[in-house]
Amino acid sequence: MRKRHEYNQKQLAKKLNTNQSTFAHYENGMYLITTYFLYGLLKLYSDSSADDIFKKDNVYY
Repeated sequence: MRKRHEYNQKQLAKKLNTNQSTFAHYENGMYLITTYFLYGLLKLYSDSSADDIFKKDNVYY
């Protein structure tokens, strides 16, 4: 989803008030996503659902 919206990790992390390393950990499933972070993603991707955000190559986490 990040790539579809043409963001790199650093750009998106800045928009979500975090750093690139933390964002990468969320994206790679190393950290559990917080409600606050999910809310930020949903606001940023207002055209998407929570299901879209958690989907990676049609596989759900």
